[in-house]
Amino acid sequence: MNLILKNSMILGCVHNEKGRGLLELFDLMKEKGIKADHVTFQGVLRSCISEGFVDLGKHYFESMSAEYCIIPRLEQYESMIELFSRKACLDEMEAFVHNMLFEPTVPVLKRVINVCKEQGIQGWKNGSWNAFMNLCTRMDAPFLLIGVDKDSLDLKLKTHFPIPITKSEIFICFFRVEIDNAADNTTIVEVDSARKPGILLEAVQVLTDLNLSIKKADISSVGKFFLDVYHVTDQNGNKLTDENVIRYIQKSLGTHNSVVTINDLTGLTALELTGTDRLGLLSEVFGVLKDLDCNVVKANVWTHNGRIASLIFVKDVGSGSPIEDSKKIGEIVGRLRYVLKGDSDIRGAKTTVAMSVIHTERRLHQMMFADRDYEEKPDETSPKVSVHNWLEKNYSIVFVTCKDRRKLLFDTLCTLTDMGYVVFHARVDTPTREANMEFWIQHTDGTPIKSDGERQRVIQCLQAAIERRASEGVRLELYTQDRQGLLSDVTRTFRENGLNVTRAEISTTGDMARNIFYVTDTSGHNLDPKLIDGVCEKIGLGNLRVKESPLHQKAMRDNDRLNQRVGGAVLESLGSLLRRNLSNLGLIKSS
Repeated sequence: MNLILKNSMILGCVHNEKGRGLLELFDLMKEKGIKADHVTFQGVLRSCISEGFVDLGKHYFESMSAEYCIIPRLEQYESMIELFSRKACLDEMEAFVHNMLFEPTVPVLKRVINVCKEQGIQGWKNGSWNAFMNLCTRMDAPFLLIGVDKDSLDLKLKTHFPIPITKSEIFICFFRVEIDNAADNTTIVEVDSARKPGILLEAVQVLTDLNLSIKKADISSVGKFFLDVYHVTDQNGNKLTDENVIRYIQKSLGTHNSVVTINDLTGLTALELTGTDRLGLLSEVFGVLKDLDCNVVKANVWTHNGRIASLIFVKDVGSGSPIEDSKKIGEIVGRLRYVLKGDSDIRGAKTTVAMSVIHTERRLHQMMFADRDYEEKPDETSPKVSVHNWLEKNYSIVFVTCKDRRKLLFDTLCTLTDMGYVVFHARVDTPTREANMEFWIQHTDGTPIKSDGERQRVIQCLQAAIERRASEGVRLELYTQDRQGLLSDVTRTFRENGLNVTRAEISTTGDMARNIFYVTDTSGHNLDPKLIDGVCEKIGLGNLRVKESPLHQKAMRDNDRLNQRVGGAVLESLGSLLRRNLSNLGLIKSS
């Protein structure tokens, strides 16, 4: 059997991922005395990569020159680097790169850089790290800085960039994350990172997904870097003491990878709904899903300025699998669109099936922004937003003053990002219950806001972003065993009693449902406490809990004071009548 035929068989094994079979074939070739060439060894090394045989791959690579008198080519070197990187053999890869007979190409350098980023390398031991970085500079290849602290940043840049870099794209992963609990009331999270699109929003998302409150923030852009300092507390207003939370922050912010969402939504079908809000709309939506045998596993509902946006994650009741049948999906979309449209949706209702949803709340902001919920004129209760241009520096400076709450910074950054602005500097301060925020922004082309119309649009969009999550009404928490039609029954009870849902968070864990609803009356005003008590009794006092809003607490106090006044008046009246009767009977003297 000749070499060409053997190589054809080897390449066939590589193509069909038959790594072990290929290696057996190579051993057979060796026994039969059949020579090997570069094609043969390339197939052998690819098999070692697929099977994860690092030591065997090193043996075959070394045998090319030692036994077969074949000088390895570039493709064999690239295969070895990929083999080391797949198995995270960083020391072997360092020595291999350091001892290469020729300078690696840009693709080889890219592969090494990606491995360094994935593994969080802080440097190499024997001094070849500096040589490697200088090599990247000379070859105009992508570059990586890792383990740089803020104090020595300028020195590092001067050391590793002795000549101006014009074409190189500089890759810098999150290279410093420090968490300090030395402050009195907050935990300080310091993050130094590359300034690249979306990186600031991702960092804030990590903190807000943990339900942390950002009490203060200073975000500075220096060249190609972000230097961020966040003062955070947990849900109870305390410093962070949970080591799991601290490790999660360090892991999430300490890598270059995309932020991983906490909730796993794989295996579900995502439905996106936007339209005109009205009383009982959610009841109709969940009723349709119940009729079509859709089990709601998770849902988020926002309302603002008479519009509604919702992300609903469902699976088939019978199979427990995502709904993939095109006919059934078409029926679901059609019926939901009909419900959303109603009789008065002038702007139009939208119902779509989302292929993927990276972050639920991020997507809700995008949906409401696309639905133009910001077009209603603000009133005196709206957040105070102003925009000023600093033309000398080509910045537009946005000032925001509003009531403080969790996720406020995240909501604001979402909208600025969706509008195509880049935030270079920001400051957040919450000395009391009021938040003061300041953002220095530009367009992606480096220009500030250009017209009064654009300035007004920024103001309206930021006001809408802040108001969307503002919780109006009484918070009702339902924690009970999940069942088919639960949401349909609960929201129907709300509708029948005149309760309007302004926001909802639906989730299930195992066979238990935890649903949160914010409800008002049909006019958006505070509810009568007696009405809430009646609804709780109908749904089940053991399952539905009222977490009173300040407005509801005030109504309860006013009601108690009224009862005290009425009760006191009744007692006083009865006392006067009793004294008069006793006086008439001569049992007491009249005064």
